[in-house]
Amino acid sequence: MGVFTQSVPRGLREKLYEINWALVLLIILIGMIGVGMLYSVEGGQWDPYASRHAVRFAAGFAVMLTVALAPPRLWMGLAYPAYLGALILLVGVEFSARSPWAPSAGLKSARSGCNRRKS
Repeated sequence: MGVFTQSVPRGLREKLYEINWALVLLIILIGMIGVGMLYSVEGGQWDPYASRHAVRFAAGFAVMLTVALAPPRLWMGLAYPAYLGALILLVGVEFSARSPWAPSAGLKSARSGCNRRKS
C-alpha cells in the first residue's frame, strides 16, 4: 500500500513522529548560523539584519512544518491549479516587460545597464 492510498486518518502525534528530526535540527542550525553571522557583521547589533533574518527564519520554519504535516492528497489536489497559476504569472511577466508603465521589468533592465554599479 502506497503513501497516497492510505485511508486511515492519522493523528498529529503520528505525523510528528514521521518527520526526520535530524534534518529539522540541521535546518535550525544553518538558520542560527546565519543569524550569528549577520549579528557579527553588524558589530554586535541586532538591527537591522540579524533580527529580520531571525523573524523570517521563524516564519519560514513554521510554514515548513505546516506543509510537512499537511496530507499528501491536499498537495495532489492543488498541483494542477498551482501549475496553471504559475503559467499565468510567467505570461504576465512577459507582457509586463514590454509595457511602457514598467520599463525596469524583465530583460529590458538588464540590457539597458540599470544593474551596473557606479564607481
